[in-house]
Amino acid sequence: MRIRTQTDIPVEEEVENVEEIKEPVEVEDEDELKKYVIPPKKMFNVDLKKLKSFKQIRQKYKKKNMEFVFVNDLKVILDEYSPIKEFEFCDELLVQIMNIAEEYFIQKDKTEREESKLLSIKKLMLPYYRNDEKLLDIHIKHLKHLVKKSNVFKRVYQRTKNFFFQK
Repeated sequence: MRIRTQTDIPVEEEVENVEEIKEPVEVEDEDELKKYVIPPKKMFNVDLKKLKSFKQIRQKYKKKNMEFVFVNDLKVILDEYSPIKEFEFCDELLVQIMNIAEEYFIQKDKTEREESKLLSIKKLMLPYYRNDEKLLDIHIKHLKHLVKKSNVFKRVYQRTKNFFFQK
């Protein structure tokens, strides 16, 4: 074993095949989410949860928050498919995103779920379809039969699982 002295000069070794680690980037502004500010549950000793308007504000916030989290999380994953030209008009990628959206959005009635899914899928997949919304709509309608549909039992099971086993 050799003891290092002050006269020793460190030798720089070349390292090959080292990839740069990307820092997580803010994908979307939270300004849209900040529009829906939820007041505290109690104000001046009055329970606001009993008010219908408070419930509506809270539901809008939850819906927007779900969409925001879904889009941001999947944008981080889709960064791996960054050479957009290679994955342009990729049907498999679109079907997988649609399947993930089908499993993720389990709250509310059918129309609100469909609306949330469609908006989120459009936000995610527009760059892969040359920002052509009509073309993306056509592809979504064409590939809709390949998506695994959720039913009431799956959604209820997922909600109860989330209620009991999530943080």
